This record gives sequence, C-alpha cells and structure tokens, in this order.
Amino acid sequence: MATLGEHKLYLKKDKGYVSLKEQLAAVTPVLDDLKCKKEERIKQYYDIRSQIEKIRSELSEHNDKGDHVNSPAADEHDLSTRKLNSYQAQLSTLQKDKSDRLHKVLKYVNEVHSLCGVLGIDFAKTVNGIHPSLHQNGVEQSRNISNSTLEGLASTISNLKAERKSRIDKMRDTMESLCHLWKLMDSSEVEKRQFSKVISILISPEEGITSAGVLSQETIEKVLPARLCFFL
Repeated sequence: MATLGEHKLYLKKDKGYVSLKEQLAAVTPVLDDLKCKKEERIKQYYDIRSQIEKIRSELSEHNDKGDHVNSPAADEHDLSTRKLNSYQAQLSTLQKDKSDRLHKVLKYVNEVHSLCGVLGIDFAKTVNGIHPSLHQNGVEQSRNISNSTLEGLASTISNLKAERKSRIDKMRDTMESLCHLWKLMDSSEVEKRQFSKVISILISPEEGITSAGVLSQETIEKVLPARLCFFL
C-alpha cells in the first residue's frame, strides 16, 4: 500500500470474537483490489515512461531508437500518484518541445525546398546532407528534430539565400545590359519574350522571386550567350 501511496487499511470491527479465518476473509478482497491497482499503476508508469524515452530519443543527436525504458519492476518501490504526476508533467513538457521543434523543422524544410526550386538545386541531395530523415515521406517516418538538424537547416537556408542574392545580382547586371542592347538594336518582342521570367527579377524583391528554375545555372547560361551574341 505504501508503494501506491496508500498508508491506511480500514477493517470493520464487529463486536465479539472474530476468527482468524474471518479476518483473512475480510483482508483478502482489499489485497486483491490493491494488487489490481498496482498492476494498473505499473502499466501507466511503463506507458508514460516509454513515451518519454521515445521523445528523448527523437530529440537526441543520433535519433537512437533503442529501448532505454527501465523495466516496471525497477520502479515498484514508488508507484505513488505523486510520482505518476511528475512523469506526466515531464511528458507534457517533452511533447510541447517536440511539437515546437517539428513545426520549426517543417518550416525550414519548406523554405529549403522553395529556395532549391528557384536556384535549380537538388532538394533531396541538399536535405540528405543535413539528415536523411528530412526527405522521408509517410506517417511512419520520423523526422530528426535534434539541435544539430535545426542548426544544419538554418545554416543551409542562410547559404542558399546568399547564393540567391549572388545570382540575382549577376542576372540583374546581365538583363540590364540586354535591355539596353535590345533598345539600341530595336529588337523584336519575340526575342524579348523568351526572357520574360528573367526580366521579372529586375522589378521583384528577393523574397518575391519564387518561379522554379528562374535562377538556375541553366537559365544563367542561357542568358549570358544571348548577351554576348550582340557583340559578335
């Protein structure tokens, strides 16, 4: 009973002599009830601690899926409600941390996907370099949400934005030269139309450039020869 946090046992006292058999008969239902409570409490402990260890594993750097939950017997010395509430509080804190991290990871992954699309860079290869789980699909797959993954995503986004700015500056310089040459040479609209997406870079802020491949190496290589041909 002390294990469950219950310290008192109340037995009905009748007047007169009570045989040992009758006393045992009165105690047995109480003991059976306590055994059931103990088994149920052990199950609750194990379920909660399993969830705690699972989330801790997901938050770890290596995403270790090993079972580190102690056996229920190891905790049978303290199955009190107070201890159970303590574990439940830990679980709630970890669940919130996991939810916040997962939200941030998904936000970062979506941003990397968008930037890779604009730059024409292989998205799968980019995120796999941070952690393979970031490119896994399906409910059964668990994305790594450790500190190193979040830091890796943040660093990758910073690098991709720097590359985007570099390419935008390069494309703007090129397109400004082309526009000047088109005007000088009185070029046709047909010649200009093939660069309509690229021209939008000149009037769009960096964050507004979202068209897939508009800043890819292929697009840049396509524009540069067009500029050079005016000098041939």
